[in-house]
Amino acid sequence: MTQPLTPKYLDSVIKKPEKIRVSETHPVSIYGTKRLGEGNSIAFEMKYTFPKGTPRKYLALGSYPKQSLRSIRDKALWAKNLIADGKDPKQEKLIEAMGLNKDDSFRRVCREYFEQEWKPDKSKTHVKRFESLLERLLKGSIGRLSISAINEQMLRERLLPIRNSSKDQANRLCRWLANMFDYAIPLYGIRNNPAHTIRKQFAAPQSVGFKTIDDEIDFKQMIADVLAYDAHPQSDHLFLVALLTGARIGSIVPARWDEFDWERNLWTIPAWMPKGIFDEPKSRTKKPQNKPPKPHPIFITTQLKTVLGNLRALTGNGEQLFPSFALKKIPWMSKETVTTRINRAANGIYKDKQDTHGFRVSMSTHLNTVYGHIPKAEDAVELMQLRKPDGTVRRKYDKSTHWELQCELWQNWANHLESLLPRPIAEIGLRKET
Repeated sequence: MTQPLTPKYLDSVIKKPEKIRVSETHPVSIYGTKRLGEGNSIAFEMKYTFPKGTPRKYLALGSYPKQSLRSIRDKALWAKNLIADGKDPKQEKLIEAMGLNKDDSFRRVCREYFEQEWKPDKSKTHVKRFESLLERLLKGSIGRLSISAINEQMLRERLLPIRNSSKDQANRLCRWLANMFDYAIPLYGIRNNPAHTIRKQFAAPQSVGFKTIDDEIDFKQMIADVLAYDAHPQSDHLFLVALLTGARIGSIVPARWDEFDWERNLWTIPAWMPKGIFDEPKSRTKKPQNKPPKPHPIFITTQLKTVLGNLRALTGNGEQLFPSFALKKIPWMSKETVTTRINRAANGIYKDKQDTHGFRVSMSTHLNTVYGHIPKAEDAVELMQLRKPDGTVRRKYDKSTHWELQCELWQNWANHLESLLPRPIAEIGLRKET
C-alpha cells in the first residue's frame, strides 16, 4: 500500500519541471499525473472495471489544486460505492448531467430534514448556531454526492476536525446525522445508517465534575493569589460577589443597580435578560426543564453590602454593576472574566483546579457541614442556589422558602469567607491611583 498523499507533497510535485505520476491505494486507488506543459495542476483519475470481464474504464476525478485532495477522494469513494451497488459511475455522471435523476444529494436531504423535521420546535439562537455547524460539515464536494454514496469514512473525515475544536459539537452533529439517516432510509432507499456505526467514536466526553478546591488552606491561598493578580478593581468586585452569593456567574454579570432593595437587604436577580439585547427572549437564571425560569432572591449580607458600596463608587453613575469596557451590543463584562483571572493567577496553577461554579460547591459543602444537623437546612441551601430540594412529591405540597434560615446561612458563609481574605474586605477593589 502506498503512503497517503498530502497537499504538501502535491504542492512540491507541481513545482518540479518533469512529468511525474502520483498515486495512493487506500481507501480507493487513485492516480494523478503532472504532465509537461501543465505544471500548475495534477490531473487525477480512477481505474475500474464494470461490469466484470469488460475492458478497464477511466473516471476523471478532477485536477489538484483546483479541487482539494479531500474532494477528489470523496469523488473516488462515491464511485466505489456506486460500483458496489451495481451502477456505472460514468453512466450515473451522465444521467446527473442531463438532469434525469431526482436531487438526492447529501446537502439537499440534510437541508430537507433540517427544515421539515428538526427546525420547527427549536429556538432561533439554537437554529442559527447549529446551522453554521451543519454548513461546516456540508462544505465542499461531499454535499453534492448522492446520500446513498455517503459512508462511515466520509463522515468520520468531516467530523474529526470538528471534534478537535469541540467534542460536544462533534457528538451533537453525529447524533443529528444518525437521526437524519433514519429519516432518509425509507425515503431514498439507503441500505444502512453510516452515522450509527461511528457514534461511539464521537461520544460526548464524560463529565469530570466541577473544579473546586476542597482543602480550606488551599482555597484560602487561591483567593489570595487571584486577588494578587493585577486586574481592574471592577474585576475584584466581580470575584467577591461571585464568592459571596454563590450565584451563577452568567446571572451576576448583567446585574443592574435597580435590582437591589436596600431596605430589605434583598437582591432579586430577574428570570430573564433585559429586552433589546438579544434577538429573542433569553433566560438569566437557570431554566428548569420544560418550565420557565424563576427569579433568584439573594440576601445582602454585611460583607456583600460593603463590596457593593465600593463598587458603586466605580460604576454607580451607570445602570450596570459591571459595565463592559468595550462599546459592544452587550453592555456588561464577559462571564469568563473571573475564570480567566483564576486560570492566570499564580502562573496558572489553578487552571484545572478551580472555576466559578466551584464556588457554589464550596458554599454548599461548608453550609451543609456547619448546619447539617438543623432541620430544613439542606433544603435552604438548595433554594439559596436556585436548585430544587429532593422529594418531588413533598415539594408539591411544601412551598416554603425557609427565607429566614437562608439569610442566616448566607451571613454565615460571608463571615467564613471574610476570614479567608488576605486583607479587610473594605480595602479590596478600591480605585487604584494612577
